[in-house]
Formats: sequence, C-alpha cells, structure tokens
Amino acid sequence: MVKDYLGNFCIILIIIPIILINCQKRESHLVNNSETDSTNINLIINGDFDEWNEQHLLSWWSSRLLLPAPKNDYRGDNRVSLHGSYIGKNFIYQKVTVRSGDYYIAKIKIINYEGRSSNAGIYILEGGETIGYHILPKRKYNKPQELSVKFRARSSLVEIRIGFAKIGNGSVVFDNSVLIKTDKIPITYNKNYATHLNRILKLELFDSSNFHSNILKISKYVNSILISPLRTYYSITGGSEKETYIENARIKRKSISEEINTLLPGSRFADYSNLDIKENSKAYCQQASLSCDDLLDQFNIPVNQIHMWNNKGEAIHQFYQYWNPYLQKWVIVDPFYGINYVNEQLELIGYQELLELLKANDISTGNLKHVEVEKFYFNLEELRKGWNTQLKEGLFSDIRKTYPH
Repeated sequence: MVKDYLGNFCIILIIIPIILINCQKRESHLVNNSETDSTNINLIINGDFDEWNEQHLLSWWSSRLLLPAPKNDYRGDNRVSLHGSYIGKNFIYQKVTVRSGDYYIAKIKIINYEGRSSNAGIYILEGGETIGYHILPKRKYNKPQELSVKFRARSSLVEIRIGFAKIGNGSVVFDNSVLIKTDKIPITYNKNYATHLNRILKLELFDSSNFHSNILKISKYVNSILISPLRTYYSITGGSEKETYIENARIKRKSISEEINTLLPGSRFADYSNLDIKENSKAYCQQASLSCDDLLDQFNIPVNQIHMWNNKGEAIHQFYQYWNPYLQKWVIVDPFYGINYVNEQLELIGYQELLELLKANDISTGNLKHVEVEKFYFNLEELRKGWNTQLKEGLFSDIRKTYPH
C-alpha cells in the first residue's frame, strides 16, 4: 500500500513540471481586440479550447482527462469536457482585452450536464470580482442549453471562465464559446415603470458592483415620496410655516401620485402615495417595505417580507429581503430604520442568518450597517426590543438564482 502511494506521488511529481511548462506557455495567449468595433467578430479564441488556461495544477489535471468531448455523440468541433473535483473549483479561463465602457455578450452552449445544482456555467470577472454570470439551476440536462451574460467593461481586461463554481463531482460538455461587442445596452427588465425609474434614478447596470447600491437607491426613492415630506414637516417649528410646507408638499405629492397610478396602477405603492402625507406615519415600516416589493418586482428581483411579532401575536415591525444573484443569498434591507444586517466578516446577510444570530443571542450594533435611504428614524432601544420578539418570513416570491438577462 505504501509503495502504491509512493508510486502515485512520483508520477505526480513527474507530471507537475510538464504541466507547469504548459501553463506558462498558455498564459501568453491573450487577445488584443481593443480596436475592434464590429459587433460580428468573436473576441475570444475558441478552436478546441486549446488556447484556454487552466485554474491550477491538480484541478487542471483531474478536469482535463477527458478532452476533447466525444464527437460521435454531438455535432460541432469546438468542444471541451470538464469534470468536477473535490480538490478545487474546476474551470478553464481566458483573459480578453476589451474597451472600457463598452457592452459585451458572452455566450456558450452546454451540450449536457450532470452534477450539483447551480454549479456549471460561464462567469465574467474583472479585477478578481465577478461582474456577471449565468449558471444552470438544475442538476441534470440532457439537451443543449445556451448560456449568455451581458456586461459592461470598466477596465481594459476581463476574464472569461467556464466550468464549476463549487467543489464536488460533476461533468459538463461545453461547445462554441462566443464573446462579442454589442451596442445594445443590457437591461434586466421589460416593464414601463422600471424603465422610468432607471431614467430618473440614474441606476447603474445591475452587476455585482452595483446590484446592492441600486436596491438602496430604489428604497431611498420610496422613502423620499412616502416619508421625507412628513419628516420635514415634523422638523419645522413655526406653526404657519409648517402648514405652508405641508400644503405645498401635498400639491407635489398629488402630481407624483398621478404618475405612479398611471405607470403602476393597482399597486400598494400607488395606494400609499394616494394617502394624505400625515397618514403615511401609520404603519410606515409596512408601507415602505411593501412599496419596495412592488418596485423591485418591476426589475424581476425576488423579495420576501420579514415580520417581527410580539408575544401577543401582534406585528410590530416589517422589513424586506431581496435575492442577490451575485452574492447567491438573500440580503435584508430595513428602509424604516435605514439599516442592513452584516455578519462578523461584515458581509450582508438575510433572514436565516439573522435568525441564527438572534437564537444564539449573538447580535449587537456591530451587526448593523447604516445606509442612506432617508429613513423614518433610528432608535436602537426600540430595535433591540424587536430582536427579542419572533421573526417570521412571508409573501414568498420566485427565487431566480441566475442573473436575469
């Protein structure tokens, strides 16, 4: 048995230098297409994937054993078979020179796949950060599936990865990778009100860098309409000045409400905007949370409502969480108090993680991240009382775990 292990170890020691030379050779294959403006030219080297780099040695060795994929079963010449591994996240990649500010579409066909759910797919990275991806949500596919990612370059170099996002067994056959420049600005929605909000709020592309900040901009927009006039009203000391302000605010609100009712008729946000400004203080946490739900739905972003209940079974507070496809998790936003929740690593968290902190009695101000959304107010003692109550999740939405495109 010891001899067998020593023999295998010696084989690996012999193979590794060969692979190192091969990897060093492959690293030189970068594409320089910064002056290419045509939308019909493929910007990445395809061939038989021979020009793609491997992630690292042992993972490369285990993932490329069955290269190329069997050609007697599927048509096409540009094909590669990758296998998942418990050693590492197996993928191959190619670095591509692009033009900052331009939009691109990366496409690849998956012939078949079997393995862990939400694992195999295509990923776009920039400066080590994922700015777009599309992965298969199911465990098994027997028919060809096309994956595509739309993104905007912010620098001159991006990395295209295909393969596995997680460790574990699995197999996938990729075919015909394509990266092209496009003049069409990618969007994640096709609804009138979303288009309207994108324009007036100057939202960024919903990529990994701006996804959360766009959510906060939308939450701030809701608060600015429903609660900011009331907060200003309370801050004014003079009686006559207060009444003059509230009348002017009502006139402005009426115009905004008409716009909301036209673009988003029958919504809870439209109903709340029709209320008198002074009535928005009644259960405002619910008004804000449900209105944000309405607006994020316009962008095809899933939202769940979170409720705090006291021992009498009375609802005392409400906020929401949304699905972030880049973080691959739910993220809490409390527009009433103007906070997100974070863990010890200062990573944004959702309902389940918050519940675990509360059950372990391990929550403090260090788990709060204050955000600028024009909150109603923030009261730590009031919030702590809420932490000692029951939390429930409700109004479930569809979970879209791949980037909508």
